[in-house]
Amino acid sequence: MSKKKILISVLLALFVVSGCFLSGCSFEEFSPDREKIISNFKENRLSFISAAKSASQLGNDIYITTSEKFPVGEDKAKGISGLYCVTMSEGNPTRYENISDEAIEILLTSGGVDSIAVSADGDRTICEFNCGGSGRYYFGIYYSSTNAPVFLGNMKLELREKEDGYYYKSSDVSYYTSQIEDGYFYFEAVY
Repeated sequence: MSKKKILISVLLALFVVSGCFLSGCSFEEFSPDREKIISNFKENRLSFISAAKSASQLGNDIYITTSEKFPVGEDKAKGISGLYCVTMSEGNPTRYENISDEAIEILLTSGGVDSIAVSADGDRTICEFNCGGSGRYYFGIYYSSTNAPVFLGNMKLELREKEDGYYYKSSDVSYYTSQIEDGYFYFEAVY
């Protein structure tokens, strides 16, 4: 390899590394602000309660967000814009529709929530409010209709209780949840 190519490679590597240090980026970052998310829930408590009820009435296995946060491609659903709901079947979207709900819209536009998902397991309904994360990391709030903590990745798995909450740990998953108030829990998941 010529000296010119080596010099360009070194300069490019330094540019990328220095850019990350200056902008504060990292390749694997996971730092949810637990207190901020719980405080946000308490400040917007009535919106969370109303949104959980409204979202659960839309059905099970649904996903709700806004086209501003997650645009819908024209090939998937023409005319979808703003607040929308996706009906899921076996992990795949089957139907998109615009919806209108004030509490859901407040949480998704200014309440610190990125998306809402509703799922059911027998007589238990879970309404998950995803408050951030990407790739392998997720954190937020969920409502459990049975007032019992759950592992959102598999509601049948048993959680271990410790003094500050409930945990699940395997070789590739770490999960933590703690109760905020009746029916509502904070969660952190690393996959």
